[in-house]
Amino acid sequence: MKQQALSKKEQRDLKKLAKFNVKKRKAAEKAQAKADAKAEKRAARRESWREIGDALGGYDFGVVALVVILSLFGVAMVFSAGYYETINFSEPDPLYYLRRQMFFVVTGLAIMFLFANLNYRLYKNTYVFAAILSLAMLGIVMLVGTSVNQSQRWIDLGFIRITPSEFSKVLMIMFTSGFLASNPKAVKSIKGLAVLALVMGLHFWLIISQPNLSTAIVILAIM
Repeated sequence: MKQQALSKKEQRDLKKLAKFNVKKRKAAEKAQAKADAKAEKRAARRESWREIGDALGGYDFGVVALVVILSLFGVAMVFSAGYYETINFSEPDPLYYLRRQMFFVVTGLAIMFLFANLNYRLYKNTYVFAAILSLAMLGIVMLVGTSVNQSQRWIDLGFIRITPSEFSKVLMIMFTSGFLASNPKAVKSIKGLAVLALVMGLHFWLIISQPNLSTAIVILAIM
């Protein structure tokens, strides 16, 4: 009787275990189905963005959308921060910063699309020029740059004031990528690393002397 009772108990335990395994398997299948559905939705969204980009000339529309959204957000922040300053002008102009920043955004987007349509392989042969141009602009800032709040970071062209260190970010991306593409083994040689370190060091010194620590750190991160 005892042995028979034990076998019945074991049968009940086996049934419970089987039910538990079935529930566990169903839960795993359900979770996998949800994960697959999410992956399919993400793939469908990516394909939709890609199709829109192809329709607009092969651009990565997702990246373009993010750039536009961030730019408009920046315009809104500048407009909000400068609104009360503009109404205190001798001739109040509440939309001054809005028009000004929108001009920069439109100009920037136009330049972005222009360069997006150029063969990026052409940049490969201009990396030396990029480094020289960047250092030249930073040197001009040191000599005849405009000072604001004890920082000498700008070149005043009259109708616009430019910040060469911002151009240096793009030019250093061109230099570093072009240098490494033309000299793939440079990162494994002392000479190649020395060239990168020299260019990076000159940029860091010229930018930190303005002073502009944040941009100098960005230059270090780029290179």
